[in-house]
Amino acid sequence: DADNVFLRILRRQHAADIVEDGERLLTFHDHRPASDLHLLVIPKRFVRDASQLRPADAPLVHEMHSTAHRLARR
Repeated sequence: DADNVFLRILRRQHAADIVEDGERLLTFHDHRPASDLHLLVIPKRFVRDASQLRPADAPLVHEMHSTAHRLARR
């Protein structure tokens, strides 16, 4: 998807203010923040939308939530 900005960020084809680059997740500041701390936590594995998630993805979703929570408390 050439129009998918998240894939372009993952491929380093689009600039992003990266906060963390982990094994399974990438966290960066939102380009148009709605608050002082507006971070996006995305999986490095392509997931078109939440409807594609399966029960086996629960650890990934938990890691995304934990990362967001930890960074919000800094």
